[in-house]
Amino acid sequence: MTARAGGPEMAAKAKSTSKILSVVTTKDADFEGRWQSICDRRGEEGADVDDAVRTMIRAVRDRGDAEVLDGVERYDGARLEGLEVTRDEWDEGCDAVDAADRAAIGKAAMRVRDFHRKRIPSSWEMREEGGAYMGTAWGSTCPAGRLCTPRA
Repeated sequence: MTARAGGPEMAAKAKSTSKILSVVTTKDADFEGRWQSICDRRGEEGADVDDAVRTMIRAVRDRGDAEVLDGVERYDGARLEGLEVTRDEWDEGCDAVDAADRAAIGKAAMRVRDFHRKRIPSSWEMREEGGAYMGTAWGSTCPAGRLCTPRA
């Protein structure tokens, strides 16, 4: 299969192979057993998975995009020409997403932004009667403002 990353072929494949998410709530009669099976699912295989992921990360560091492209072919069965998409390909891919799904993704993104925005610490200061000054000042340590750290 030859496709561009994000092209309609990949969108169709992703939709046809997606799995239904299983929802487990504490009100379920078999909650304890289902929850335990979720907690135990890595069990013995966990170390093997960790080793495999470390090997993949090392290969990507060594070979870069070529390893990512080989991995896509190896695991997903898709042969991509590249990892970048043109603006037209991006727009075509976005148009292929169902309007209700696009709205749900937008709402989820908004919730994630709002959650993280509320986690940004706020600065404060105060002066004591005797002149002592106390407080914390928080600010961005990178131009994009993604990391907040105390300022000296």
